[in-house]
Amino acid sequence: MKKTALFLAVVLALFTISGNVKANVTTDVTNQQTTISDEVEQPASFPGGIEALYNYLAKNIQYPEQAVKAKTSGVVYVSFDIEEDGTIINVAVIRGIGNGCDEEAVRVVKSMPKWNPATKNDKKVASNCVLPIRFQLDQ
Repeated sequence: MKKTALFLAVVLALFTISGNVKANVTTDVTNQQTTISDEVEQPASFPGGIEALYNYLAKNIQYPEQAVKAKTSGVVYVSFDIEEDGTIINVAVIRGIGNGCDEEAVRVVKSMPKWNPATKNDKKVASNCVLPIRFQLDQ
């Protein structure tokens, strides 16, 4: 894939994780909001932190050939749950851009290593995360 590159970036925030504050997440193109309000003391985190997550995504996401041909770019929002043991489940696109980018984002999220789970009252608890993944072609 000549002259293409994947640029992964944060859109507004890297994560919207259930936490002590209520978070608003855009769930569709009509700008409706969903509120995630479970309380946790420490949100779930990718092993090694945000920079490690950036590196993981950059290394593992492959720009779909269909998206290259159609010159598709944009942000895919992927929601997933992180269980008490750090396992990722219930991966779903909540806002996609099509042409294979949605499926690629889901594939990579499903293949992530276990996360450090959220905690509440010094106990590991399940939580939810919304991860925006930007697909962008070099000009």
